[in-house]
Amino acid sequence: MLDSMGERIKERRVALGYTLEELAGKVGVGASTVRKWEIGYIKDMRSDKIQKVAAALEVTPAYLMGWEENQSVNVEQVHTNNGLIGQANAPVHINNENTPVRLSKEETELLRIYGELSVRDRMKLLTFAMDLEAKELES
Repeated sequence: MLDSMGERIKERRVALGYTLEELAGKVGVGASTVRKWEIGYIKDMRSDKIQKVAAALEVTPAYLMGWEENQSVNVEQVHTNNGLIGQANAPVHINNENTPVRLSKEETELLRIYGELSVRDRMKLLTFAMDLEAKELES
């Protein structure tokens, strides 16, 4: 088991065959920053960087944070377009329909708030929403 985020970053980078420079380029930082993450010199990463590193390394942010052991991304786990928190860059389609969704003011506000949250708080919000959805389906 890998104990730190830095160890998980390095292990995955090496497994994918990326150099420090290649990963740095994908994330938008310098190679020295990646090295500092890996050795633990920089411990507190911003949530946007965690998301970019996770996407580049093809793992979930939760795996990098050490919250889950499974490093694979499963679309069914989170019910987003691509299974990664904060990573969708395409038009939103719900239930595999080809018609883009029009959002209400309330939905737009929820998305704005979601975008301001940390990765951990996004997971809390998603878990809460999934629990509410399950209760609605039970009714």
